[in-house]
Amino acid sequence: MIILNITVENVDIIRQSYNTLRIYRATTKTGTYSVIGTTSLAAGVTAYTYFDVSGTTSHWYKTSYYHTGTLAESSLSDPVQGGETEVPTIASYDIEDDIRERLDDTDASDYEFTDTTLSRFIDKAVRRYSDLAPHKMTGTLTTVADEDLYVLPTGCILLTECRYRTTDVNEYGALDDYYPYTFSDWDYRALTQIRAILRHAYDNIGMGVWAQINYPHSWMAGKYVMLYPAPSTGDEDIEIWYTTVHSKVSTDYPTIPSEHRDLIADLAVAHCLRRRAAQIEAGPPDYDVGQARLRYGDRATNLRNQAMTLEASVEAALSKPIIVRG
Repeated sequence: MIILNITVENVDIIRQSYNTLRIYRATTKTGTYSVIGTTSLAAGVTAYTYFDVSGTTSHWYKTSYYHTGTLAESSLSDPVQGGETEVPTIASYDIEDDIRERLDDTDASDYEFTDTTLSRFIDKAVRRYSDLAPHKMTGTLTTVADEDLYVLPTGCILLTECRYRTTDVNEYGALDDYYPYTFSDWDYRALTQIRAILRHAYDNIGMGVWAQINYPHSWMAGKYVMLYPAPSTGDEDIEIWYTTVHSKVSTDYPTIPSEHRDLIADLAVAHCLRRRAAQIEAGPPDYDVGQARLRYGDRATNLRNQAMTLEASVEAALSKPIIVRG
């Protein structure tokens, strides 16, 4: 895998003509370059990262600025060879073998945990890891006049910032002016209370405010953001910063750093131990072997305790501050 770190100088000027970075790749420096991906340009953001999961050190890369609406495109950058920015992630390792070693489940002719089951537990581990160390993303919301509720991007865990806070907006109207959905879709008492809280905040700071609304406040699953006051005009792009689950590309998670591979393995092993415990509890509670009486319940409890210890160690590791010394 190749990780490209792209710097965009004078990004706010560039965004007046373009809204996207295009990434091109070729097998040789002077070969034919084809588009392999894009990333959106965000106001004030000069550093961008692109993950080429299938890229190798023999590939060459170019970038351009592109506008998805007008189809305008700049000239391509000078070619850069892959490799200098190659960074290992958990995708670079056979994490399944590591997990099987720790579980003593290495007999390929009679695995206790099938490849499918192990892959599913790794996916669960990544979702738990993402709660503790989520992937950070940027994006935009396009306003609709007099609309105050907007759907957040798919996979959003937490909205960390919204530029609406610093946007000049219209004066607020009556709280009952906004009815974007039908009564069957939303819990109106909860939304009215949230609007009242935001109106109070607006009165204190004199500028637009926002709040993330999760599905418990509605009859529909999903996550939303409420802007207050509602925008008076439409078609304005508002920047947002949010966290999301680390995405799976093929069978890999290229955004998780290699130094956290053991943490993913710990969480996956914990899932496996809990399954062992559940299988034991599904069997007979105990049985006699000569003079010894073995208690299956005790074995299940020990396995669950081991799983809890592993999970607690991961939480502790990810809660420690990272100190960088120059």
